[in-house]
Amino acid sequence: MMGRCLAVAVLSSLSVTMAAETVFPVTGGDEAIASRKAAVAALMALDEAALVALVPTQSGIYFTDCPNCDGGAQDHANWEWSLERPTAVRCRDCGEVYPGNARYPETGETRVEAPQGEHRYPYYERADGYRIYLRAHADYLAREYLTRHCQTLAELYRLTGEEAYARRAALLLGRFAEVFPGYACKFDYPFRQKLFTPWHTPTIEGIGPYRVSKWTWWAYMDVSTGLLAAYESLRPWEGLDRLGDGGFRSRIEKDLLTGMVDYVLVIPETYTNMSPVAWNAVIQAGRVLGRPEWIGEALQRADVFMRQQFLYDGHWQETAPSYCQQTVGLMRSFLAVLKGYEPAPAARQDQEAVLARVRSALAALEAAHGATRLPNGGLITVNDTWATAGRAPSRVRSQLLPGMGLATLVAGEDDDQAMVWLNYTAGRGHKHNDALSMALVAFQRELWRDLGYTHTAWRTWSVVTASHNTVVVDGVDSAIDGEHRQNRLRAYVTAHPRLGLVEAEHDGAYAGRCSRYRRTLLMVGAAATEAYVVDVFQVHGGAQHDWLLHGSAEMDSTLAVHGCDLEAFDGTLMNPGTAFALPKGESFGVGPAGGYGFVRAQRRGVAGGVIRADLRLSGEAAGVGASTWLDCPPGTTLVTGEAPRLRQAERHDNLLPTFQAPMLCARRQGEDLRSVFVAVHAPWREAAPVRDIAVERLGDAGTLVEIRLNDGGVDWVVIGDDGPVAASRQTALGRLEVEAHWAVVRSRGGAVTDMLVVDGTTASVGETRLAAPASAEGDLAAWGELSEDGIRGWLDLPGNPTVAPGSALLVTLADGTVMAFTPVRAAAGDAGLTRVMVRERPAFERAGEGLRLTASPQREVAGSALRWRVLGVGTRVQP
Repeated sequence: MMGRCLAVAVLSSLSVTMAAETVFPVTGGDEAIASRKAAVAALMALDEAALVALVPTQSGIYFTDCPNCDGGAQDHANWEWSLERPTAVRCRDCGEVYPGNARYPETGETRVEAPQGEHRYPYYERADGYRIYLRAHADYLAREYLTRHCQTLAELYRLTGEEAYARRAALLLGRFAEVFPGYACKFDYPFRQKLFTPWHTPTIEGIGPYRVSKWTWWAYMDVSTGLLAAYESLRPWEGLDRLGDGGFRSRIEKDLLTGMVDYVLVIPETYTNMSPVAWNAVIQAGRVLGRPEWIGEALQRADVFMRQQFLYDGHWQETAPSYCQQTVGLMRSFLAVLKGYEPAPAARQDQEAVLARVRSALAALEAAHGATRLPNGGLITVNDTWATAGRAPSRVRSQLLPGMGLATLVAGEDDDQAMVWLNYTAGRGHKHNDALSMALVAFQRELWRDLGYTHTAWRTWSVVTASHNTVVVDGVDSAIDGEHRQNRLRAYVTAHPRLGLVEAEHDGAYAGRCSRYRRTLLMVGAAATEAYVVDVFQVHGGAQHDWLLHGSAEMDSTLAVHGCDLEAFDGTLMNPGTAFALPKGESFGVGPAGGYGFVRAQRRGVAGGVIRADLRLSGEAAGVGASTWLDCPPGTTLVTGEAPRLRQAERHDNLLPTFQAPMLCARRQGEDLRSVFVAVHAPWREAAPVRDIAVERLGDAGTLVEIRLNDGGVDWVVIGDDGPVAASRQTALGRLEVEAHWAVVRSRGGAVTDMLVVDGTTASVGETRLAAPASAEGDLAAWGELSEDGIRGWLDLPGNPTVAPGSALLVTLADGTVMAFTPVRAAAGDAGLTRVMVRERPAFERAGEGLRLTASPQREVAGSALRWRVLGVGTRVQP
């Protein structure tokens, strides 16, 4: 068990004043009472011996598949359990009943030492050797049922005072107190052979903390809040001390509830997103049973958790918004379960200090989580994030989460809103092989998608690189940056209300194959009906580059390609000799080169020049779609096909082949290949704003894209490959001249309108000219952390650099790591310094001759250099 500096030094040695409020409030009223009575009527009709006999004498198994069908998902069939057949389960999909099934008989049993002999776990063994513990699953479901109804019985006593309900709840609690201490500990995980160990040995070699459970399938949940709530409601009943031998109360408190808490607290803490589940239950147990040392332990762990397990932008360390959302909810619950709790006076100051730190970190966490919202109120589906709409449409704006590695660019409001995101996320947990992927949503609809999270047998398809809108090199998955050092933001600018820029690179995506892997996105427009995105992807190295697009996974859609003749293709996009088999379960992979094995119904052609791909949604979203123009160098192979969209088959693996989405692949091949993929994506409702595009390479230094619009306007976008580039061409408005790293010039009705110049000097067309301040850089003079509304730190920059609102400030560490910061305001400080207040934590400190990173992931950096850079930004905004 971890050290208890707060718990032992203060709380465990002091008495506690329990609050008058109950820990588990109960809602009353005639309707609530009637509903509860109906729920427990069947249990009330049983005699007491039959009731007690329902309590399983052995721990159960949760992850249990049906041997007869492919219904369900994640190694768990869609089971039905009933009070009439408490030792059996029925598959809802195929109707088979187990155990006692002649087609799938129990072929063996696992025996585990028990306090008074042994526990036996019969199983059916499949041909592949996998054991399915059907009888133990019936026990698991019985225990869940009895736990829920024990709580209901106790609540009925609390609401009505009728002792008949109290007695039955007490009998169930008492029986659980008798059998729980002897429950076997087990490893219960999907698609993995179940393992058992006796009640006195709560560890299994090779199995990590919390994965060996006793009550549920995950030890984080092994303190039963249902039984705690039942006991709190039942505790005032005087009849509890008259039951049986008079030891019911003692056994419930010590053998059952304290036994659960002791089991959980002895596990080495891992500080995961599930940890607050255990802490919240421990706090509730401490309040119900009067154990302040448990509450102190939970507080101390939460304090460490909030200081160490989050990224410097406040986001949860796993770069999946769903898991950040879970953490937000659990930490809100953590504060809620402490409401009304009053420690002894000497402990109050320490508790208040911990809670202040927790609340401050939670505020940053909530802000970071809020930045991952889609216009439809759902979450941005990067990595393992569920694709579910929110409760109501959300007004979103362009946001940068530099610690997470997510940048969004937004045009418009309400239903006329478009969002594109660049995913340069790093990390380990719940991470996909999705280097520099993008996605586009508009009009509250998903267009070019990221699948997000599923619990289906083909989940690996959502993880592989080939499933994302990115570039696959040499037919294999991109690598993951586990240490947050190889994904680097190069620019993020939203200083113009109608023009936004983001650029990032990933040095480790294809280490040893690629010397450059870099993507630039420019959002242009004031609303979805007129917006488009310029997309430039540079890849240097390798022998094969596949630029990919995937249509909506939200609903049916079609893809039509113009500018290239396609014919049916019976081959595969996989590398020659790659073997592929459809995964049998969520934990099964397809190898680093197997992703393309999911693609079917392929058509192929050879392109040269600009092609257009039109995605059209079906059903209720008919009339909404997206068009993408892609510049294809001569000899580019174009392939279309269908690939699984997975979401609609959730919990029903047998339906996975049914739901497909269109995809597009542009493949280039050559020795030591260099590619610059240039595309323009335009969402539309009935008609696209873009008519066509022209692409000009500026030698080996950059790209000029001309976008011709259906309203007669013409826009020009310049993107340098590695720095400022010169571009010049004659236009109907006069000579276009640009000297910049990134620039946008827009024209309507024969006049220049909006302009943007970043990291350069000027852009001009005819007599209209825009100058930009110079970019600036230097050594960081000082930094510190704050806890103000929307401000978590400050950076001192020598001199008087121009810090443009909406432009990221980049800090490069000695090992090449780039940490980006969002300026909130800047002002002249002391000694010729400019102090910039920033939204993120400057989470680094001096450590000898190097640096120590204090946010997740903590690590040491050799060398103490800290170089800052601010991009010069010039804007012209047409009223």
